[in-house]
Amino acid sequence: MATAAHQAVVNALNVLSHIDDIPGHLKATGMRGVVGEPAACPVAVYVVDQAGVDVLIHQITWEFDPPGTSGGLLPAPVAAFVHEFDRGLHPDRDRTRPE
Repeated sequence: MATAAHQAVVNALNVLSHIDDIPGHLKATGMRGVVGEPAACPVAVYVVDQAGVDVLIHQITWEFDPPGTSGGLLPAPVAAFVHEFDRGLHPDRDRTRPE
């Protein structure tokens, strides 16, 4: 049985996964992050904003922050965005770069 926090994260990730333009949506909502930083990925920032839960976002999975409590798999569209972001393909979502 999922906890309320777990369900809140899953809900936020599912909403994001059904948006056709994830990078555009993250830009419109002001979500920026840091490449290669699981706690500072734009998706992690989005989850904190939407669900109020600290998470670590990895290439295909997420977990609660602090680490140790597993979360689950990322929806495929979200995992694809994370992969692209960590490869530097969305520099406008990287807060270490000027807007």
